[in-house]
Amino acid sequence: MTNQAQLTVKQLVDYGARLVQENQPDKARPFFHKALEREPRNVDALLWLAGISAAAADSYRYISRALEIDPRNDRARAALRWARKREQAERMQQAAGSSTQSGGGPSVLLSILVAFFVLVGAAATIYFSQPQPVALAQVEQPGVATEVA
Repeated sequence: MTNQAQLTVKQLVDYGARLVQENQPDKARPFFHKALEREPRNVDALLWLAGISAAAADSYRYISRALEIDPRNDRARAALRWARKREQAERMQQAAGSSTQSGGGPSVLLSILVAFFVLVGAAATIYFSQPQPVALAQVEQPGVATEVA
């Protein structure tokens, strides 16, 4: 690991950002924290930490600190919108998980109902697509006499 004591705050943030881009957020986190130890009002470090936080609540905490420091920061405002969407997605996943764990939520009932209608539709298609018997009177061509003995 690089000697963090010799790196500037900008270098710490840049190195952490590079680690995040290389899909190594756990290794990046200490660099952002070290940058904040040296410069507690570093908005870039706060926003990077918001982006790699495991929970939406942690993201909100970092974003709100960034907005306290710089209320007009466009990236912080965009991060706030992102965190709201993330929180909604987490709530939806939790709701979906709880309905499947309860053993029969609306999604299970809906699936059963859809399967039933598909089967009924398939059976009706097979039944109604069968050739129907035709009476001889229906086959007669006009102008052609048929003799019945």
